[in-house]
Amino acid sequence: MRLTRDGAWSESVAVVAALADGDKSEAAEIVRTSGDPELVTEGLLHVLSALMRLAGPESGRLVEFCRARPTPPPIPVLLSPR
Repeated sequence: MRLTRDGAWSESVAVVAALADGDKSEAAEIVRTSGDPELVTEGLLHVLSALMRLAGPESGRLVEFCRARPTPPPIPVLLSPR
């Protein structure tokens, strides 16, 4: 069942809350089981954009931090059963 934009936004916020709690698996589960993962992902891009704007000049540090790190391992719950 597809979500409304409001429903997808609520799920996006739930993902952010799970990440704030340090629970990547829960965040991934919310996205994986969403009725509209693409719309939830769009919401997450809006959140990331807001975060980058709030960080102001410091946002460059986040970008450099990410560039300097190796590719992170997969979050197991995101892997589809084969």
